Amino acid sequence: MQLKLIAIISMLFLVSCKNQAAQQANQEEVFELSEIPPDFLEFYKRFHSDSIFQIEHILFPLAVKSDGTKWTQEEWTMHKSFLDQEGFTSQLLNFEGLITESITDRDKLFQLIRRFVKMDDEWTLIHYSTELTVQDFEEVEQ
Repeated sequence: MQLKLIAIISMLFLVSCKNQAAQQANQEEVFELSEIPPDFLEFYKRFHSDSIFQIEHILFPLAVKSDGTKWTQEEWTMHKSFLDQEGFTSQLLNFEGLITESITDRDKLFQLIRRFVKMDDEWTLIHYSTELTVQDFEEVEQ
């Protein structure tokens, strides 16, 4: 009898813990989504699907290439979304209206940083940089 009671209490405890964890995860997802303004998410989709829209929403010359020069409109290649691409993770952070996107490959050898801000009520890309972790890359090659 006591063994059945202990088993029932244990099952209730496990189910309760699982429900609390699921509720906490849902709250965290909602919190993360609420950090990014809905109009930015709409902008983000269009930015990656419309080349003219993308060019119109970049503050050129855009800092800064790995050689220290700036990106110009003439040499810009349209960016596609990394959200659909396997092997990359993307994180959006909002710091008082400055949205920073960090895209990293699975091996953490490459990182792309983009920063967006609202200018004249329009989201605009104001920073684009890439980083290669050379030390890590050399270790993988060997």
